[in-house]
Amino acid sequence: ADSMVPRNDGWWFFELGRHLERADNTSRIIDVKYFMILPDLHAVGSALDVVQWASVLRSCSAYEAFRRSRRGELNLHRAVDYLVRDELFPRSILFSIAEAEQDLVRISNGMQGSAVDKANRLVSGLRAQLEGTDIRAAIANGLHEFLDHIQERIQAIDDAIFLAFIAYPITPAKVITQEQAQA
Repeated sequence: ADSMVPRNDGWWFFELGRHLERADNTSRIIDVKYFMILPDLHAVGSALDVVQWASVLRSCSAYEAFRRSRRGELNLHRAVDYLVRDELFPRSILFSIAEAEQDLVRISNGMQGSAVDKANRLVSGLRAQLEGTDIRAAIANGLHEFLDHIQERIQAIDDAIFLAFIAYPITPAKVITQEQAQA
């Protein structure tokens, strides 16, 4: 598809969906690890914790890229920061949202309307939030809640895109009385 599909709205919708789904999936992978795999706080920073974060990076196809770009210790803060905020790694949440933003700009080029504007505003707002996120603060304030918030924002973007480009307003059919039909 990459070498054969014309770069028109169909392609950009495909890319938009792929990037939003990737951001959502990455957030869920991090959340599952943080919330379920290692529930004991005493194990944070242990050898088991490092092995599990390495596994999370591998499950996002990020382990080798992390090692090349983020030399040094593998720990909770560095792994989460990489998966959430790296601007160059294609599976990071920030990268995916930034790409989704560009896909949406291509699709909505020249279109106006409150639904289109809302979709653009939501995706731009999430990108800006991610760029300004302090991962240490997000972890300290509750990584699960932070990731839930990201997932809710992605769902809101999806809903806005649906309303802007897919949903058709349904107008009630005009009921014709028997007298009107006979006239």
